[in-house]
Amino acid sequence: MTQHPDSVGLMKALYAQGPQDLEDGPYLSTGINDAFINYRHMFPELISYRGGLFVEANFDKTTVDEMFDMARFGGGASAVADAEAQINSIGLCAEAVEAGDLAAAQASAEAIGWVWKRWIKETYDVEIEVVAHIGDEDSWVTFRSAGAG
Repeated sequence: MTQHPDSVGLMKALYAQGPQDLEDGPYLSTGINDAFINYRHMFPELISYRGGLFVEANFDKTTVDEMFDMARFGGGASAVADAEAQINSIGLCAEAVEAGDLAAAQASAEAIGWVWKRWIKETYDVEIEVVAHIGDEDSWVTFRSAGAG
């Protein structure tokens, strides 16, 4: 069976060598509300504005307008990509970063990106580019419209 390259990357990230004490637990071991919050991150409602695609829960028209104005672009591709990346960003695994477990943050970024690409293409018929930063100080993942930057 042939797997899509994105799926292969996701599986490598999720099942990489890691802490030996990490065991599969109950699906909702942290609580139903935490799971629900995660689902909202994975399957965001989006709105289109000034050529960009934004997570509705994070969207603020004034902020986006100010970002375009500060970029001194009339809504060009670079300004759109910058605004999308800023507005659509979510922080990852603060406790994993604090513990120095960057593999957990990387696996989270891979999983979220994998879902976002498919969810947004299927639901909104838009191709996106996922960008992640995994570091000692902070880790985040975001997306922007493909070809916007």
